[in-house]
Amino acid sequence: MIRRLYLETLLISLAVILLEVSYTRVFSFKLVYYFTYLIIGISLLGLGAGGVFVALFRGLRRMPASRLIPACCVAASGAVFGGYLVVAKTPLNAFDLINALSAGAIRLALGEGAKLALVCTSVFIPFFSAGLALATIFATQTERINRLYFADLLGAGIGCAVCIPLIAAISPPGCVMAAGFVFAGLRLALAEARPLAVAGGALALVLALSAALAARLPDPVADQVKTMSPAKHSQADVLFSRWSPVFRIDVVRFGADDSTLLLAHDGMWGSVIKRLDGDPTTLTHYDADERSLPFRVLEPAPTVLIIGAAGGNEIVAALHFGAAHVTGVELNPVTYSLLTTHFADFSGHLAENPRVTLLNAEGRSFLKASRQRYDLIWFVAPDSYAAMNAATSGAFVLSESYLYTTEMIEE
Repeated sequence: MIRRLYLETLLISLAVILLEVSYTRVFSFKLVYYFTYLIIGISLLGLGAGGVFVALFRGLRRMPASRLIPACCVAASGAVFGGYLVVAKTPLNAFDLINALSAGAIRLALGEGAKLALVCTSVFIPFFSAGLALATIFATQTERINRLYFADLLGAGIGCAVCIPLIAAISPPGCVMAAGFVFAGLRLALAEARPLAVAGGALALVLALSAALAARLPDPVADQVKTMSPAKHSQADVLFSRWSPVFRIDVVRFGADDSTLLLAHDGMWGSVIKRLDGDPTTLTHYDADERSLPFRVLEPAPTVLIIGAAGGNEIVAALHFGAAHVTGVELNPVTYSLLTTHFADFSGHLAENPRVTLLNAEGRSFLKASRQRYDLIWFVAPDSYAAMNAATSGAFVLSESYLYTTEMIEE
């Protein structure tokens, strides 16, 4: 009796989407956010190549589907675990590769090119294995293709729905491991290929534990041009690290006087948190800062809305220049928590200041819902060097921002 492989189709599609989205976040931190689109390309290439192999090679078509499909699932599961370790531990420096190619430094270019090829291959293998499994299912059960396609879309939809809360809960590396766990394909292996079930079961256990203990997984080694590269800081300098669906936040000591903490957004300098101790003389540096410019033309005691509050630097500046009230809107919940919880003492409990309202919200939707009018609406470059950054050179073609539109400016 030919098994109806709806569940296998759903789980493979779910795992593919979860793995793809999780790796875009990992690569945004490890390299630069442009490389997140490389992940999308590799996933499409892997799935397509699996279908091509099934079409071209008769040996694959002759293998019993009940054995080939669980073999592909177990292979994908193992490749996810091993592949993440390769991706995380390989010190790939993309800009060194670019500079070496332009300067004719062949040895350096070959070295970095080999590391790039290794990383790409590690990401490619699980998608290729998934492509083989899905193509085999579709080729052997053509009479059920409409229902299989529904299962495929349903699995992908579930993957899209769960990836954001999962990233928030267990981090992108943890989600990579969770995707490997979903790949394991134990039901069919238990029924048709018992030796594979043993290997798949062991992998599933390791991957489940890795997802549950994601904080102990190795961190991706960042490109040496990034603030969070090992070449630019020691581990002792890092006071706080946390992933989020928006971008990863790291808080690092900055300078010798311990008065400023640096916030890295996906491994690049994004903002700072200033130490506030109630001494007004520590804020006089704002008088010669570009942040003073709007307050030179505003009436005294303005109301201020800051979109992209980050570490509160502009909130402090606005208070220093006599703002009657400052509303700070911050998109990333982890960044928001720095001022409200983790570094509240360091920042002088800025979020509790009666002249400050700090909100975790999206700037445009907040403006749309707010009936209040402000004397100053301050865009603090509300971007990051993250996957969804739309402000850096040429990135508008890759990722739209609803803040940089005619309608937002009119709002």
